[in-house]
Amino acid sequence: VGYPISMSVSTYYINLASFLAFATLFPNVQVFFMMIFPVKIKWLAIIDGIISRIGISALLGFTFGMECLGFWYGDSFAGFVPIIIGMSFYLSGKWKQRRD
Repeated sequence: VGYPISMSVSTYYINLASFLAFATLFPNVQVFFMMIFPVKIKWLAIIDGIISRIGISALLGFTFGMECLGFWYGDSFAGFVPIIIGMSFYLSGKWKQRRD
C-alpha cells in the first residue's frame, strides 16, 4: 500500500522558514494581530509551530490512526488555521468596533 505523493513548486516553506528565523532572532518584536491586538512575534511562532502544525498532525496521525498520511494532511490543514481565525474575527463583527 503506497501513499500519494504530491510534488508542487511553491515558496511556502521559504516563507515559513523566514518567519521562524525572524521569530528566533527577534522574539520581542511586537506586531498587531488583525491590526488591533498587540502580540509578540514569538507567540505567533509558537502558535504556528506547536498548536497548528504539530497538534493537527499528531491528532490525525496518532489519534485517528492515519499514520504517515495523517501527518501529511495535518501539515496541509495547518495552513488553513489563519484563514479560520480571520474568518471568525470577520464574521463576529468585532472589526466594526473602532478603537479610539
